[in-house]
Amino acid sequence: MTAVHTDPSKEPDKLGNVRRIEAVIDNRRISFIPADISDERGRARLGWAYASTVHGSQGMTVDRAVVLLDPQFDRHAVHVAASRARDETRLVVDRSQINAPRQSP
Repeated sequence: MTAVHTDPSKEPDKLGNVRRIEAVIDNRRISFIPADISDERGRARLGWAYASTVHGSQGMTVDRAVVLLDPQFDRHAVHVAASRARDETRLVVDRSQINAPRQSP
């Protein structure tokens, strides 16, 4: 998911908030207000997601993976992380860290 932006909305949610969120998911643009994904008490209805370390994922195979890379990754760790998925792997980086000097552990 790529967040596009938030805009004031004309329709308030259950808590009186008037913020609309727009995002792009799999090349589809979606738009919603927080009330669209909340229960009757205003709590977000969220699904489970799973995370693992690179070393913890060795030997694991999943359909899709998202990998958050940082300057601590070496080429071996990137290979392990990028080779876990059967169908799709998305590598996420912080552009400001691409040429940052690597810090010792």
